[in-house]
Amino acid sequence: MPEMETIACPICGSAEVKVLHTHRLYTMSRCKGCGFVRQSTRLTADEMRTLSYDPEGGHEELHLGHQAGNEDLPAWQPKPLEAYEVCVEAIERARPKVKPRGLWLDIGAATGSLLLAARNAGYEVGGAELGTPQVKICKEEHGIDVFHGTLREAAFPDGCAEVISWRQVMEHVYEPRAELAEARRVLTDDGCLLIEVPNFGGVKYQLGRLRTWLRVSRPFWEGLNLPQHIYYFTIKSLRELLAREGFEVVMWTTYGKYRKQPSLFQRVRTSIRDGLRIGNKLRVVARRRTG
Repeated sequence: MPEMETIACPICGSAEVKVLHTHRLYTMSRCKGCGFVRQSTRLTADEMRTLSYDPEGGHEELHLGHQAGNEDLPAWQPKPLEAYEVCVEAIERARPKVKPRGLWLDIGAATGSLLLAARNAGYEVGGAELGTPQVKICKEEHGIDVFHGTLREAAFPDGCAEVISWRQVMEHVYEPRAELAEARRVLTDDGCLLIEVPNFGGVKYQLGRLRTWLRVSRPFWEGLNLPQHIYYFTIKSLRELLAREGFEVVMWTTYGKYRKQPSLFQRVRTSIRDGLRIGNKLRVVARRRTG
């Protein structure tokens, strides 16, 4: 039997929960203190690392293949680079324009697509990644020095980074407040955080729960990336988490699946989705709180 642990809410510290779903590897719950949806009982960090990255388990190839319809891309590249350039554009809108671009650290860098987009924009780049083949691709294919491990294990110097990013990674991080505290140490005083996570307030999740309630689809939780996703954020819970470690949100939006050549219908739908901010993924830029 795998080793399990029970944890309090990382945002408000409450241990009181409403259980939403149980499984032998996790319990999904809603915090009675702040409403944050998370695993209240979960695999230990060592167990999860083995489950997700043990080469004998066949999981070392996670995130190496690209999406269907992108057959013209190299095997290591999940999406066209334009899908990552929007992240750089979000930072460009938030950063001071009078200073040279500094170091961009991507945590959970995968095969380096976001770092390539950042480097093309003039940033120095580096980061951290748990997957062995992904680190190898970053170093051998792109010449990017990515640390094999976590942000805290990397022990980057104080104040060395202008940007730290977690693109679809923070929902996997075992100790998000400790992660953000480490980011605060590594970040320059006027640096920016970029965080992208699944948006639990998005239409996909709202409709998924409704379909389950109406019994017209498979049970809601079975369709999610569990147990790897430990948390499911909304803008409210992510804003509260950042505030606990001295950060404030300066920009946020939502988005959905990237399409290189969207149809007119898809463009209209995207415009409505982004205007209402009900997309399935959440993008946040944050900076140190002032005052």
